[in-house]
Amino acid sequence: MRLFKTEYQARLWTKEFSLIIGINLLAYIVTYILMTTMPLFIQELGGNKVMAGLTSSLFTLGGFIARPWVGSLLDSKGRKKILLLGSFLLFIPITGYCVINSTHFLLALRVIQGLAFSAVSTATLTIAADLIPSVRRYEGIGYFGVSNAAAMAIGPALGLYYIEYFDYRSLYTISALLVIVIVGMGLGVRNRHPNKKQLPAKRKPVVFEKTALWPSTIYFLISLTAAVIVTFIPTYIISKKIENVGLFYVVYALLLLLTRPTTGRIADRMGPSKVILPGMLFITASFLLLFKAPSLPMFLWAAAFYGLGMGSVLPALNTLVIIFAPADRRGAANATFLAANDIGSALGAVMWGIVAQKMGLSYLYLFSPLFIVFAILVYLFALRKVMAR
Repeated sequence: MRLFKTEYQARLWTKEFSLIIGINLLAYIVTYILMTTMPLFIQELGGNKVMAGLTSSLFTLGGFIARPWVGSLLDSKGRKKILLLGSFLLFIPITGYCVINSTHFLLALRVIQGLAFSAVSTATLTIAADLIPSVRRYEGIGYFGVSNAAAMAIGPALGLYYIEYFDYRSLYTISALLVIVIVGMGLGVRNRHPNKKQLPAKRKPVVFEKTALWPSTIYFLISLTAAVIVTFIPTYIISKKIENVGLFYVVYALLLLLTRPTTGRIADRMGPSKVILPGMLFITASFLLLFKAPSLPMFLWAAAFYGLGMGSVLPALNTLVIIFAPADRRGAANATFLAANDIGSALGAVMWGIVAQKMGLSYLYLFSPLFIVFAILVYLFALRKVMAR
C-alpha cells in the first residue's frame, strides 16, 4: 500500500515535462512531414527514385554519425545547450528546402538535417529521463513516447494533405516556423547537467555506453524488421487489390498511442517482463497475419497487434537503458539505444528490398518473425540476467 501511494505522490506531469514532450512532438512532426513529402519533392526537382532513396539513407547516416558525439556532449556540456544547438542546426536545412532548385544540394541538406535531428531527439529523451521520478520510469517513458506516435499519425497526413492544395516550398516554410517554435520552447527548459564531481577531468566522445548493450541489441533486431511495415506495407496491400491503405497506419498509430502509457504502468508495478515478452509475441503474430492476410480486416488486425507490440516493447527497453546507465552517462546511453535503431532501419531497408525483389513481398512477413525470435532469446538469456543482478 505504501508503494502504491509513493508512486502517485511522485509528480510526473510537471510544467517542464509537458514542455519537453511538446518539443519532441513538434520535432517529430516536422521530421515526418519531410520524410513523406521529400520523395515527391525530389521528383518535382527532376530527381528519380534512386535519388529519393539516397536522400533517406543520408538522413539516417547523418543521425548515426552524430549519435555518439551528441551523447557525450549531453553528458559533458549539459542538456539544454545541445537541445538548442540541434534546434538551430535543424532550421538551416529546412530553410534551404524552401529555396533550392538542385537535388545535389538537397543531399547535403539531408545530412545536416540528420545530424540536427539526432541532437534534438537524443536531448529531449535524455531531459525527459532526468525529469521522470524513478518509481514511475516505465509510465513516464510511455507517455513521452506517445508524442512520437502522435507525430507519426499527424506528420505524414498533414504533409500529404497540404501538398494536394498548396506547394512544397510553403509547406517547408511552415516547417521552418515550427522549428522556431521549438527553439522558443527550448529556451524555457532548465539546463540540466550531471554533477561535475561525477565527471572525469577529461572525457573522450563515447562511441557507445556498455550498460545499454543488451536493450540496444534487442532494439536493433526489432528495427531490422521495421522496413517491412514502414516501407513495404503500402505496396503489399495494394498488390492484394485492397483499398484504404492508410487505415493500416491509423490503426497502428491509435494502438500505439493507447498502449504506451498503459503498459508503462504495468511495468512499473509488475516488472518489464510482463510487457516486453507479450509485446514481442504480438509483433510476431502481426507479421504472420500479414503473410496470409487476404482481406482488409486481417490487415487491420495485424496493424493492431503491431501497435500493441511496439507500444509495449520499445518504452520498456528505453526505460531499462535509463535505469542501467549512471546519471552522468544517460546521454551516451540514449544515443547508443537510438543508434541501434538507425543501423537496424538502414540495414533492414536494404535487406528486405533484396528479399522482395528475389522472392516477393509476402516472404518479408514470413522471415521477419525470425529476428523477433532472436530478440526474445537475447532478452531471456542475456538481458534478464543483467536485470537480476
